[in-house]
Amino acid sequence: MKKIFVILLVVVLFAFKPADNTVNIDEAIRTGLISCSVQSNSGSTHYIKPLSITLTNIKSTPVSIKIPNGFQFIPEQDEYQNIIVTQEEMLALNPGKPVTISLYGMCTENHDKAPSTDIKYRLGKQADEKVSKLTKLIAKRKLHDPLGQSAVWAMTCNTPLEDIAGFDTTSAKELIKYVAHALNKPIPPPPAPDDTKRNYYVTNYKTSMRGAFNYTFSKKTSVTIAMFNVNNIVVRELYRNSEEKPGKHKLEYQFDATEYTDDFYYLRLIADGEIILNGKIDNRNDFDTPQRN
Repeated sequence: MKKIFVILLVVVLFAFKPADNTVNIDEAIRTGLISCSVQSNSGSTHYIKPLSITLTNIKSTPVSIKIPNGFQFIPEQDEYQNIIVTQEEMLALNPGKPVTISLYGMCTENHDKAPSTDIKYRLGKQADEKVSKLTKLIAKRKLHDPLGQSAVWAMTCNTPLEDIAGFDTTSAKELIKYVAHALNKPIPPPPAPDDTKRNYYVTNYKTSMRGAFNYTFSKKTSVTIAMFNVNNIVVRELYRNSEEKPGKHKLEYQFDATEYTDDFYYLRLIADGEIILNGKIDNRNDFDTPQRN
């Protein structure tokens, strides 16, 4: 009898084990658990938090929604880029209560425009295993920056592996190695000492372009300055400090102007993932702003 009692106790405990009430976002929408609206986030860039998503629980019981790393969103207008999630999100939704967050993500089509104000998006599907593993690596290493974006483009647009370059040379090597292995491509040689495009620590530019942003920070801040083309696509990171101290700062940048020949470029100061200052370089006016040396 003792053995029978033990067996029955195990069965009863198993029967009352709490159920996992977490549902993937696509399944939740398909089954009518939630409503969803997605649009571009103009306060960030296409490689940090490009989308804003609002989810509302339309049922009478709480539910947890999972937005997986590697899940894709599609713009309603074809000229804008698809976005892939680069950090998993879990959202607990109470009945009738909307929740809005900004999603970490990156563009997957470098020939299209980056998201701009009020561009609507719809749900796509999970990326393939190779791309999803890359976005998980980006999340793990916190590479929500132009370096991580260039690796995504190498995977999704077949851009050159040489384009995976930045101030963080260790992460650049790791990303190049991953993408090369995934695509069965040879690993390119490291940039030459005088390669002003791939070597971010070269200073002997053919035509030096430099400038500065003046700003005061109230707390320790992760700060970058980046340059974007007419489609709001990043073409180069110009300054990086993940721990800028509080106080007044003159944030100086410099690059080789011979590498960038479009009519104009936008310059943006980005603090903790948000665009806080904008500038512009106009090649048609002989680089009037900022100064050329």
